[in-house]
Amino acid sequence: MRHAFLVVFLMSAILVAYQLRSSITVMFARPPSVEGEALPPNTDNDNNGVEMEKKVVMMPVKPTFAFGEKFPAIERTVFTKKPPGGWVDKDGRRVVEGKQRVRMNAENVKKTISSSFISGLERAANAQRQVLISIVDHGFLDFAVNFKEVSIDRLNISNFLLVCTDKRSHLELNLLGVPCSLHQYGNAASDMASDFGTAAYYEKTNVKTAIVIQALSLGYTVLVVDLDVILFRDPFPHFPCEECDIHFQMDRDLYNSGFVYVRPTPAAQALYNVAWNLYVKYQRAHDQAYINMAVKVLSEKHRLPKIHSLSTQTFQCGVYYFEHGNRMFENKPTCEKCVMAHNNYLGSTAAKVYRFRENFMWMVDNGAYYSNVSARYLMYENPFDFGLETRQREVEALKSALVLATVMNRLVILPTFRCCTCNSRVECSHPMHRCPLLSVLRLKPFDEAFHELYREHVFLKHPKVPPEVSTQRSPCLFINSSLVASNNISDDCRIFQPSNSEDGATIEEMEKWFGPYENVSVLHFHSLYGAHSSKQFDRDKRLSKLKQLMTEEAFKCSEYEQWDESAFKF
Repeated sequence: MRHAFLVVFLMSAILVAYQLRSSITVMFARPPSVEGEALPPNTDNDNNGVEMEKKVVMMPVKPTFAFGEKFPAIERTVFTKKPPGGWVDKDGRRVVEGKQRVRMNAENVKKTISSSFISGLERAANAQRQVLISIVDHGFLDFAVNFKEVSIDRLNISNFLLVCTDKRSHLELNLLGVPCSLHQYGNAASDMASDFGTAAYYEKTNVKTAIVIQALSLGYTVLVVDLDVILFRDPFPHFPCEECDIHFQMDRDLYNSGFVYVRPTPAAQALYNVAWNLYVKYQRAHDQAYINMAVKVLSEKHRLPKIHSLSTQTFQCGVYYFEHGNRMFENKPTCEKCVMAHNNYLGSTAAKVYRFRENFMWMVDNGAYYSNVSARYLMYENPFDFGLETRQREVEALKSALVLATVMNRLVILPTFRCCTCNSRVECSHPMHRCPLLSVLRLKPFDEAFHELYREHVFLKHPKVPPEVSTQRSPCLFINSSLVASNNISDDCRIFQPSNSEDGATIEEMEKWFGPYENVSVLHFHSLYGAHSSKQFDRDKRLSKLKQLMTEEAFKCSEYEQWDESAFKF
């Protein structure tokens, strides 16, 4: 009897489940067409009965969400089989099945504007409804703070709005009194700065397109400026074409999406709509790629907006300003014509910060990076030419400096170097090849290992370094070695003789010689060729941790732009 009851119960349950399943309509998301027309019907075949792995994104059952409150594409769940009745998440939201994470086309983006963004635009815009917008997450917070101090505050630009894509950056910027609005996006890791070529980089940059679409739909003229830009002048008077829809900064032959002045015309909005829908369709590149693709799409249809290409003499990308202008240190020579410079064409965020620092374009003083009056430093030069062995000798000297800094509890102030890529004695000895660290090694792995042990070459000239630090230096010091004859050293230098000039100074000798200078802010070494040999690492356990950090990858030769091949294989 009991078994019969169970059989009837199970059959009833199955029947109810089947009836429920048949009564539920399951929505299947499809990639929108490029220009934002209605979504086409689902025409996928059944894959011959083979269940295909698909991505899942979360959508509220009712389309009442605001862009700044909950963006739909915030889940990355993967499934291979749909349960009866469709997918519902733990909060009761209907799950939409599709091939891409982001499913909202450009027309829907316009309908999902957050109140925070609306009020932010109203506060920031000038009388002409012009607003300068920069977009930030917590991983790029230092860039936002730096941009505001170096560009916005210095030039007295009042119509400026930072758009935060995570709550943490929004909170911290509000505490600093920086005007900002919130657009919580949530997919990519917001606590880390994202390097070019990563999935997070692509995702973050394309949010910029959605935000521009929204601002244009509200009737604002938008100047979009990436946070790795330096403004030398107020840019608003320098957009000459009054009848143009868009002014683009040029990256060699491409339009740059990180400095663009856009009027809220139908043609300009159409371009950004197409760019966004291309991203939704493919999701394999950064926003600049889709902007340029959109130009091509509209050009072929003879619907291209009127675009003005800004002069590369006054609106310069990183190649023109830093490389062709040979501005390696101290932002010299000055550019009298320039309205802005873009710190792009570098393969990592660490490289961008370093280049800013070497050119007095970085003012962030986290952890009293510049202003610490009790910190102790050591500096040295690379004055000699060893021909094709020069780079090797200079890298060994850098390692010696890191050892000295570790032993003496100091920070290394970098010298200038010969460029890693120079390949002849004449070329390497030319003054123009006195290079920053960018031209010597790959900065990202070096920074990961030694960022707490060094400062940029121009550090002591930075305006935030206290005078009592920058001016208090030891006399010239020199550790004698077999690589440099002591008779080549100035009489002003005090010479120290290691017990073994082949292996360089021991830790005990360093402590004995330089310990008396512990109250001097800066130890000034003539050079450090052969000052310490790698053989010493095995003789003192205090250097075991430093030895582990001195990997081949950390000192690998790099071209100036620091590109990682993997960035182009994503």
